[in-house]
Order: sequence, then structure tokens, then C-alpha cells
Amino acid sequence: MIADLHPDEQLAALHYTVREAIRTVRGDDAVRYPWGLQHLTISYAREEASSDDAQRILRRVRPSHAPLHVTEVQLVDVTADSNAKTITWERLATIPLGGA
Repeated sequence: MIADLHPDEQLAALHYTVREAIRTVRGDDAVRYPWGLQHLTISYAREEASSDDAQRILRRVRPSHAPLHVTEVQLVDVTADSNAKTITWERLATIPLGGA
């Protein structure tokens, strides 16, 4: 289940900057996962399922928008195992962001 983030210009700029820093330090292979629209992943499914009921409930939440304040970036090594149907990650570093 995914929640779209909008407006997402500032988050996209942060995402781009972090990816470029990682690419500079760790090389192109460290940022192989393609990204597009900014979003927040709420959950993953281990097998085929419909999210229709959950999406209907989420559409009724009011207010329908909430501010997002990012205070740090987590550098993680993500591993997807398609056989086990799992996604795991190991935290490599925490990067605090300045500002209030």
C-alpha cells in the first residue's frame, strides 16, 4: 500500500541530493534502484491481494493531507529475496539534517 506525497518538490530534491552523494562515495552500483514519484510505502504483501478495502478506508481519512518533516536520512542496504518474498535492510548510517 502506497501513499502519494504532494507537493513533493522539496522531498524529490532531498532524494536526488542523497542519491548523488551516495553515488559519489559508493559508486553507481550503490543506487541501482530506479525512483519516480515520491511516496510513502505503508505495507507490503507476501502474496497477491487486493488493497481496495484499505484504500476505501484511507480515502475517508480527514484531513486528507498531513505535513511531513524529515529530520534525518537513513542509509540502508536493501535486499529483496523474491523466493522468500521478503525485503530486508541493514542500517549503515544515520545522517541528521540541519534546521528546525
